[in-house]
Amino acid sequence: QDVAQLTTGQIRGLSTLQLSYLSSDQLAALSSAGTNALSTSAIQNMGSAGIAALSSAQVRALTPAQLGALSSAQVAQLHSDAFAALSTAQVGALSSAGVLGLTTAQLATLSTANVTGLSTVQLRALSSAQIAALEPADFNVLGTGQLAGLGSNQALGLTTSQLATLESGSIARLSTAFIKALGTGAIASLGTAQIVGLS
Repeated sequence: QDVAQLTTGQIRGLSTLQLSYLSSDQLAALSSAGTNALSTSAIQNMGSAGIAALSSAQVRALTPAQLGALSSAQVAQLHSDAFAALSTAQVGALSSAGVLGLTTAQLATLSTANVTGLSTVQLRALSSAQIAALEPADFNVLGTGQLAGLGSNQALGLTTSQLATLESGSIARLSTAFIKALGTGAIASLGTAQIVGLS
């Protein structure tokens, strides 16, 4: 398509109105460099369908600022394989509103580096269902501030397998609100070493 021939300079020169007339097929035809040249407002105006049309290469080319401008509905449309290849800076740029759109498939692909790169604000924005989608080992790589920032809502999503892998040091860093929100069954399943970690 002709739109694929546009240079990055030409793409930057397009107005928000002009960009709003591009179809999903036209957006998909943009080169990775062309996608990278889109303004944050243009990214927002693409809607969910526009984001869903982007290839994995185009998604990986998005800047942290562009990713930070995505709505929760748009974030949910990011290809899981492309999401898995995003850098720590890219994932860390997602807004707390955008984080709400993360699917269980996307969360399951997060690398250890990306998990440790999540901010306290991002983690607290995760729903109980999203927490349940994280790999059990992810909780042991979270820092002191990250674990302490988890609240009662996140505790409700903790699975038995996730709880079973928590090291005593990690349990010691959990907030009082988080511990209090754990069910009696969850507490009963803790091992001796984990019980020692409770402060």
